[in-house]
Amino acid sequence: MERSISMMRRSILSFFSVLLLCNIVGIASATDKKVVLVTSAHMENLSLNRLEVRQLFLGGNVTKNGTRIVPIINDSDPLLYEIFLQKIVFMSARTYERRLISRVLHKGSQRIQFSSNLASFENSLITNPGWVSFMWESHARTLPGVIVIEELWPGSAK
Repeated sequence: MERSISMMRRSILSFFSVLLLCNIVGIASATDKKVVLVTSAHMENLSLNRLEVRQLFLGGNVTKNGTRIVPIINDSDPLLYEIFLQKIVFMSARTYERRLISRVLHKGSQRIQFSSNLASFENSLITNPGWVSFMWESHARTLPGVIVIEELWPGSAK
């Protein structure tokens, strides 16, 4: 009887050790998953505070240095879009999209564009000064013509 309890303890301990190791490895590999706000390199001195970023992505008008800032939703990566919804606009996808549609219907403003095609999105972002969006920092740093305005979310994504 003692022997089976000892084996059971070892099995449980092994299981939790593997689980802990997988969790640590997962966290370590996800530390570079920072979400950043990006724009064309033509808008070099652009800065937006948290309130302006949220206002912008909720359909509000933001103008900086005489240029109207246009938000583009990067939904090419489901995890990135989910982090954007939870950590930047603080809404579920359904609530967020309803709010955008409601704003267009009630205020007559333009609907925010969604971009699912990453290559087309990147080219549009580079060639249109005043457009801003969000992406993984590791990807943004590899794109010529795109600059990082600020870090939006420093957490790790699993």
